[in-house]
Amino acid sequence: MISNLLSNATKFTIKGEIHFGCQEKEDFVEFYVKDSGIGIPAQKAATIFERFGKINNFVQGTGLGLALCRMLVERMGGRIWLRSQEKKGTTFYFTLPKAY
Repeated sequence: MISNLLSNATKFTIKGEIHFGCQEKEDFVEFYVKDSGIGIPAQKAATIFERFGKINNFVQGTGLGLALCRMLVERMGGRIWLRSQEKKGTTFYFTLPKAY
């Protein structure tokens, strides 16, 4: 999951920064990948985790990576979400229970 999120951040951050990390919470660990890339429009953010959901059809990729990330995270008992602003970047978050 981290590699997919980092790969996406690299695709959409021509200039700027990419950060990733994690923070231990009560009974889970929260991971994040933050970039200063192009951002995701609000109307696309609602569907980005669906199969074949893409921001830009001209950028390489099938649109399956985030759908697979969501499926894996949810099957392991976590959740995944994002916060984004167009032209300012995106932060993807996901959690996993400490049991894993």
